[in-house]
Amino acid sequence: MGTYLHHKEIKAAQAIKITAKGLEHAIAGTGLYVVGPGDDLETVTEAAMEDMQSVMSQIDKSGIAKVGTPICVPQQNFIDIGRIASIENNHKPVDYARKGQAVSIKIVGTNLEEQQKMFGRHFGVDDELVSRISRRSIDSLKAYYKASCFDSV
Repeated sequence: MGTYLHHKEIKAAQAIKITAKGLEHAIAGTGLYVVGPGDDLETVTEAAMEDMQSVMSQIDKSGIAKVGTPICVPQQNFIDIGRIASIENNHKPVDYARKGQAVSIKIVGTNLEEQQKMFGRHFGVDDELVSRISRRSIDSLKAYYKASCFDSV
């Protein structure tokens, strides 16, 4: 049976599991702040809000995100990290998200190389995530889905 270990500092790449009440409301990419007995709650709250603003400022509000879209990280030599597996809006699954919507997106690696890419080690909160799309894919979208893709943006 496993045991609990106390760590002074944890890096995202260490692949640990954190359990606590209310973590379903946590936002990926933000820090974990713990208020100790001698800590000032307001100071810790301000630090958490600055972290939150940093993450929220990274959200691009243009285009459409669809399930199945391959995602890469241009700042890290365009490494592929997987495809959009699901999108949720207000805890309800949707097939796509339009610009300006606040949604949750799950990205899943489709091959072994993508599955080994880790947040915090290979890319981070400051890295931009973009869709990996080829000229051939763009031409196909224009030819077959022009009305549904380009007019709605």
